[in-house]
Amino acid sequence: MWSLSHAVTLNNQGVGLLLQHDHKGATTYFIDALSSVKQMLGGTQGGKRAVASNTPPALVHESTYNIPGFHDLNCFVFASAITLSPNVKVSDAESINDISAVILLNIALAYHHAGQVDRSLLTKAEHMYATASEIATMNNDRRHGTCLLVKAAATNNLAQIRHARGEYSHSLEGFNYLGSLFATFGQVIQRTRVEQDVYQGMLMNALLMTPPETAAAA
Repeated sequence: MWSLSHAVTLNNQGVGLLLQHDHKGATTYFIDALSSVKQMLGGTQGGKRAVASNTPPALVHESTYNIPGFHDLNCFVFASAITLSPNVKVSDAESINDISAVILLNIALAYHHAGQVDRSLLTKAEHMYATASEIATMNNDRRHGTCLLVKAAATNNLAQIRHARGEYSHSLEGFNYLGSLFATFGQVIQRTRVEQDVYQGMLMNALLMTPPETAAAA
């Protein structure tokens, strides 16, 4: 029987493998975790939603762990795999969306890291970042720190991939949107256990990244 604890365990084991650069093994665990979450999401359909509260929802993630070996001299990369809290309790579909978004972001990070060697995997990374961002956006409660962290990370890394590929207009759109996220939800994102240097790195991308010709002209 699928369970939340099973999904959490699979995700967190996948993070451990990703930190060892076992991209294939990590992705297998993440996909299995996502399958478990999908089963739970089906169980919430038509069920009662949690009653609205003035208290910000609890974070569903526990920690972030830096993945060694991400390289980009021109642009900061969000390179932190995310573990889920074993104490998280799912009360509605929005919480499950948060969990799904975390797992999708971890899958994207695995493809992105492996894509530094096999460039064909970057297309898969882009798709997963876009999907993680979309799932995070489905959350109607914008105070959910986990979904905001995932959205910021996915937006940052999508823009980074496009900048590295020379798609500067698309990259700039992404960084501009990232800036709007920080302007509106920066304080919430800062309270998500994200390391300060990671927060600052994404913020600097949002504020300073420009196409090379623009920077040269300045």
